[in-house]
This record gives sequence, structure tokens and C-alpha cells, in this order.
Amino acid sequence: MIVLTVLFLGLAAGQAQPQQSSQPLPPAASAVPAVSPAPSGSGAPAQAPPPAASTEPVVYTYRFVPHLPATPVAGQPLIFAVYLNSDTLHSGGVIAMKVVTTPDVVKVATRSAGRGGTVPQVAPGDFEATSKLPVIPIIARGGTVDLDFTASNADGHTFKVTVPVKLR
Repeated sequence: MIVLTVLFLGLAAGQAQPQQSSQPLPPAASAVPAVSPAPSGSGAPAQAPPPAASTEPVVYTYRFVPHLPATPVAGQPLIFAVYLNSDTLHSGGVIAMKVVTTPDVVKVATRSAGRGGTVPQVAPGDFEATSKLPVIPIIARGGTVDLDFTASNADGHTFKVTVPVKLR
């Protein structure tokens, strides 16, 4: 597997079938920060301004719905769906994600190619993030990578799903 320097998400529980959705969902809670160059001659390093609220809503065009257990164990957190802005991620482009879970989930962790992070919770059962991808090496473009999403509840129970995406 090609190692990427990209932070991704993941979802893996049994067999899962991706489904496309053309219905836009609510905007993501965070925006991609812009970097302003330092004034010339100031000697101060460039600083990124605080994230600004996005005025454009995020449109999620890729919906991944995992197969859920027929009889979930009591206290088992579940991931009902993962929404991404696209099923194809572009080098240096934006990735927007929304993970819909059971209300008892307190954390959604992401992992791909050895890198990981978390998706912030915006409401019970609703985790959303928007970020900018780094430049993806040319050798990795055109391939597929798995994004792993793991939902955890306060009792330490987890549910994991893997979402395949293409790289360009």
C-alpha cells in the first residue's frame, strides 16, 4: 500500500455498499483556513488567521452506508452513514466529511495510511469536518485508498467502517 501523508477517515464493519446521494446536507461546522503572507520587510513570519465561517454550504455527493448488525449488542455504538464531498479526492483539494452515528457516540476517529485524527462533534450523533488535503504524490494518484472511521461511546465500545475513495 502506498503511504500517503494525508489525514483520512475510516469505516469497517462487515460488507458495505457505497451509495450516491445528490441531496445536499447542512454545511460543515468548520472551514478551511486561508494563509496570509506577512507584509514584506516586516521580518515577522506569516501567520494563519483564525478559521472563518464558510458562507457556502458543503454539498456532500458521496454517501457510504455500511451494513449494520442484524441484532446489535446493547450499548453498541453504530455509524449509520458517512458523507463526503466526493468519492474522488484531489491533491491539494478540500475534503468535507459528515459522520452520522447513534446519539451515544462521543468520538469519531479517522485513520488512513498510518495517519489519524478525529472528526469534531457538532451535535449528538453528528460529526463534521472540512479540511484541505496536502499534495498527494503523483505515484499515488489514480489509486484507491481506504478511509477508516471508528465511533466510540463513553463505555469504550467501538464500531469501525472503511470507506474506499479514489485519489487524483
